[in-house]
Amino acid sequence: MRNIQFGAVKKVANEYDESLLATDPRYNNMVFVQHEDGSQQLFHHAFILRYADEDKRRWYFIFTEHHGVHVYPEEGLEDWMQMQRIPVEPFSAPAEAPILFSTLSRP
Repeated sequence: MRNIQFGAVKKVANEYDESLLATDPRYNNMVFVQHEDGSQQLFHHAFILRYADEDKRRWYFIFTEHHGVHVYPEEGLEDWMQMQRIPVEPFSAPAEAPILFSTLSRP
C-alpha cells in the first residue's frame, strides 16, 4: 500500500514539475533537508512545497531547476529549511573610520 501511495504522490509532484518554467523566481532559493538517519542534502536553485494526500499524510516536494522533483514523507525528515538568495551589500569604510583598537608597544 505504501508504494502505491508514494507512486500517486510522486505523480502529483511530477505533473506540477512539468508545469514549471525555468524562469520561475522560486528557483532563486536553496533548500536544506536533514533525514532522520542524519544524512543531509543541500539543493541549489530549488524550492520546497508541502503536500497533504487524501489520508492527510504530509509530504515535501523539492523542485530543482535542473534535477527534477524529489519527494519525501514528512516522517522521514528531521529538519528542512528554505533559504533565499539575496545580494550582498558591498562594504565601504566611512571617510573617517573610528579607531577600534590601538597598538601598544613596550617602553
